[in-house]
Amino acid sequence: MRALAVLLALTSLSGCSGPLIDMFPESGTGTASVTGLEDPLERVVRVSTADYFRQGGLLPDRPEPSLFAVIAKGDPAAPGVRLDTLDFLDSASGPAVSYQIVVSAYANEWRFWDRVRYVSGGGELIQRSADRIASDVSCSSGAECLHLEVISAPVPRVDLEALASSDTVTVRLANPSIHADALLTGAEVRAFLDAVDRSRAALQSAGSE
Repeated sequence: MRALAVLLALTSLSGCSGPLIDMFPESGTGTASVTGLEDPLERVVRVSTADYFRQGGLLPDRPEPSLFAVIAKGDPAAPGVRLDTLDFLDSASGPAVSYQIVVSAYANEWRFWDRVRYVSGGGELIQRSADRIASDVSCSSGAECLHLEVISAPVPRVDLEALASSDTVTVRLANPSIHADALLTGAEVRAFLDAVDRSRAALQSAGSE
């Protein structure tokens, strides 16, 4: 999932242009991006691994996951502060932050994915309800239509910390009939959490001045 998917996931917009297969090249930075930290016009900080390098890119029925966090610069209940989800809100060790797994997937028909599964660090099977936050379809003459679905599921910080110690993490998209697996690396999870922690520390430091 690349820059377009960031826009889709963070603003819940749809309406792509051009062939979907060309929108997800095999490229990336290998780091988590941070936006809004030093922007006085933004009330939240957003951390994302949407541009993290993943070999192979997005292929049919091979979803691509990313991690997203939204950090409140002040009171998370203040007007204009949108944390995307209040499930598993983490506010014990600094500014309030919400975490999500966002997965992009395309296929030759709508899959209507509605859940995400992964195995926790303790070996427990975790299933989270997922919402479709964006979708699109692209049809070329003489070829099958490609159906893009972007889904999001909240995830607690404790799960991410456990997953960060793994070499690889399988994230399974599912509906009542079928499933498709995506892979995260522990390195990506660690890069994500490090970026979140640096951002929270910077906000705390600025607030104490």
